Amino acid sequence: MTKETMPPVADAELRRFLSERLDLIQRLYQPSRLILFGSRSQGDAEEYSDIDLILVSERFRGQRFLDRLNEFARQMAWDRHIDALCYTPEEFASRLRLPTIAREAAEEGILVV
Repeated sequence: MTKETMPPVADAELRRFLSERLDLIQRLYQPSRLILFGSRSQGDAEEYSDIDLILVSERFRGQRFLDRLNEFARQMAWDRHIDALCYTPEEFASRLRLPTIAREAAEEGILVV
């Protein structure tokens, strides 16, 4: 996925985030999935709403869950809060079988990658 082929995103903050960070995300994580969800993806965000996303990557294998989140936030260095859920492919697949945030995001969110 390149900036030129991004899915349509109504929220200006999400568009800015993807425009400025999608290449970095792809270079650092080679994601098998990047899903945007939450109020910004649904078009009902308020001024200070965070960015909710799921990032699925082999790169997270062997890392503790909180370490992944902290690393992602540090790498993104974004001026607004990002609520990222970072999974290995197997972890993500297991969450799709249960009523979880990951499953809801996969069903209703915006698939970027």
